[in-house]
Amino acid sequence: MKLDTRSATERAKFDIANLWSGGHIGLHMAQWGYRVVEQLFTPDTVHASIAPDNGDLTFYWRGGDRSIHLDLFIDHTCWMAATRPGKRFKHYSRDGEIADWMRDELADFSAAVEAANPNWREQEL
Repeated sequence: MKLDTRSATERAKFDIANLWSGGHIGLHMAQWGYRVVEQLFTPDTVHASIAPDNGDLTFYWRGGDRSIHLDLFIDHTCWMAATRPGKRFKHYSRDGEIADWMRDELADFSAAVEAANPNWREQEL
């Protein structure tokens, strides 16, 4: 069994590069996606599902009853939301700035996933 030992940052950048090289997102969106990864991700961040949507870019995390959603739009606006028991955060940014709470929510989400399943990184390739 071969394990995927890449960090969330490495995987996200690889996925974004593949979306760009495959023509699913433009160069500016790929560059913005890289900047968001650098801004939000830490060595402990859980891997994101990353997908294109008509030139836009979506990041999604889900674990148990929690989720985080970030949409980067081609017009350089973005939508972000996070849900957990008893709380829901959401924000639309007209200038493309990621809300400060987003970094904290992602770190807290990743810590919760790690606590629930310390072996989550042991994914087969």
